[in-house]
Amino acid sequence: METVTPVQAGPVVAAKPSTEGPVEQDVHLGQEKSTSSQAQSCKSKQVGHDTDGRRAESEVLALIKGPAARRGILVSKQPKGHYLKSIYSAKRGIVFDLIAQDIASGRELFIEVKNQGVRGNAHERAYKHYTPLFQKKLREKTGLDYHPVATVMCGNLATDKHYQDQFEVMLEPEHCCLATSPEAVLEFFTVWFDKLQSDSSD
Repeated sequence: METVTPVQAGPVVAAKPSTEGPVEQDVHLGQEKSTSSQAQSCKSKQVGHDTDGRRAESEVLALIKGPAARRGILVSKQPKGHYLKSIYSAKRGIVFDLIAQDIASGRELFIEVKNQGVRGNAHERAYKHYTPLFQKKLREKTGLDYHPVATVMCGNLATDKHYQDQFEVMLEPEHCCLATSPEAVLEFFTVWFDKLQSDSSD
């Protein structure tokens, strides 16, 4: 009988920690993948990591709902029967992901959440909310003195330069939130909450 000599595995060598300084953490909503192991290990602490659009939307809601409520602003899913659902015609319209409304004044903000990886066109579907004609129609419908739409860009949309280059041309900064961190999202909406609670003469 032929004797088979087993192959012995070599010793396992543990990877040495880097001494080149701290690794930059990737802490933005919906990020598809990370370039560092340390960033990967902290994903569980990040809002919206590795999520599809619906979950990213829910996490944005969870992040801003409390701070908004403390200011008397209600943030929720767009309710059934909202007038935006018939803005095109009697039976056709728009359903935004979220709506923020100042309870005292009734002033509103319509929020769309977009999340995708290195490829896709989810962000391009947001551009229709910023055409001159739609802005005019929405102001006529709402009577507001501002364009009440904000888009939250999650995942690679928030960090990849080829997306950012587009947003600089297509979207005003006040309407485009790059969700690079929970703090960035809160800061963006703090400005909007101030606007909802300001008078048109301010």
